[in-house]
Amino acid sequence: MTRLLNGIDYSMPMNTKIVSVIDGKITRAEYNSTMGYFVEVTGKAGVKTRYLHLNKILVTKGARVTPGDAIALSGNSGRSSGPHLHYELVINNNPVNSLAFRAAAPADNKLEQHAFAHARDYERYLD
Repeated sequence: MTRLLNGIDYSMPMNTKIVSVIDGKITRAEYNSTMGYFVEVTGKAGVKTRYLHLNKILVTKGARVTPGDAIALSGNSGRSSGPHLHYELVINNNPVNSLAFRAAAPADNKLEQHAFAHARDYERYLD
């Protein structure tokens, strides 16, 4: 079975530390003949990140991670032509160009946090 890979390849030396870019849970940490050793992190709101062609996986399925947590070492496993990281961003099961994606900045004060938490309460007043 083959799978079309949607994502970005980052050339790097073997065994470069790979870190999670989102808060989430490790939903896959396994080997596939095409993707090689790979890790999938599932976060909130249908967001997933995938890290492929790894040399070594440092996490286990079910573990929780935060941005900056080491999850793997880069490699050349699976169907790969040289050492690199293949990175995928998926939102609601649709691949997204991570270079063009801009996430909203987190609320950094109590007033903004309250406004975001209660935004739906105020929608009925909008035209």
